[in-house]
Amino acid sequence: MLAGLFWLLTKFSHQYEHDIQVGLQVTNYPADLVLVSRIPEQATLRVRSTGWELLRYNVQLRQPEVILDLDLYTDEKSIPLSGNPGLWADNLAYRFQVLGAAPSLIALDFEPLTSRQVPVKLVSLIQLNPQYGLVDSVRYTPSTITVTGPESLLKRSE
Repeated sequence: MLAGLFWLLTKFSHQYEHDIQVGLQVTNYPADLVLVSRIPEQATLRVRSTGWELLRYNVQLRQPEVILDLDLYTDEKSIPLSGNPGLWADNLAYRFQVLGAAPSLIALDFEPLTSRQVPVKLVSLIQLNPQYGLVDSVRYTPSTITVTGPESLLKRSE
């Protein structure tokens, strides 16, 4: 029994490489821009750490989340996940050496946020039983709505 305990202590003290999943949470969207590219909900990290740290990660109940602050990347065209040790050190509560990430890069495609008025059109076929009839025309409100979104989509639908 004692030999097994020493073996376990020795084994878990070694360095191992392992793939882990982390959630990605995006914060601080720019007020005047809209993100039209898709940001994945998860990233797979290839990490190196001791067996104890990997065990601690694997027995947790919740998957860790990494916060991607878009304020830091508004002028950039992408967020590098591989080769960005500061991102992982600030967000992971584990002593992992991140060797790589998939995806390795998240493309950022921002467009100006615009609004325009769009008329509301009723597309309906109203059929009544013979004993019923319409007294007046069908009316609906509002006659226009304001649609807000990326400039390229709003210009395309004019």
